[in-house]
Amino acid sequence: MTQEGVNSNVSLSYNSCRFNGFFVPLQSDGLETIMIDQVTLFLENSKGRLADACRVLADAGVSMHTLVIAETTDYGVVRIITNKPNDAINALQEAGFRARLTKVHALSIVDEAGGLASLLETFNAAGINLEYAYCFSTNKGYAIDIVRVDDPERLNAVAAEFGLKLLSPQDLYEY
Repeated sequence: MTQEGVNSNVSLSYNSCRFNGFFVPLQSDGLETIMIDQVTLFLENSKGRLADACRVLADAGVSMHTLVIAETTDYGVVRIITNKPNDAINALQEAGFRARLTKVHALSIVDEAGGLASLLETFNAAGINLEYAYCFSTNKGYAIDIVRVDDPERLNAVAAEFGLKLLSPQDLYEY
């Protein structure tokens, strides 16, 4: 059967996904799931709080590679990829901030029109629900997509089958 809004070359069955002739099993069959640590910071939406948190990280010798804010009227959720996630958490918590580590995937794709759309169509065809995502470009012609999904093991299997490049923390800093 095919899903509405998905390329006609995509078909799904109960225990597998077929995309352009490739078979993707539902189980990862023991493949290692490659994930990175994201700092998730819960921040009151008040003047100077983000500057304070950034100063804490700077004073701890933590370098931020990405920072994304999802905000509401009263608070924001700040998502940070850093070179030292454990040091970042410790420094923020010692300074009184509410912060935790969250496991996410980092994928490298060619930075071209339609790259993200193709990635998301692959997730959709494989039945992977995207909880949130953000991305950034590198100066090497790649886009790095940070994603949190409902089934990390399934994403790992799909990445292995389709040759998607999952980045380890060490890989991420080479971009």
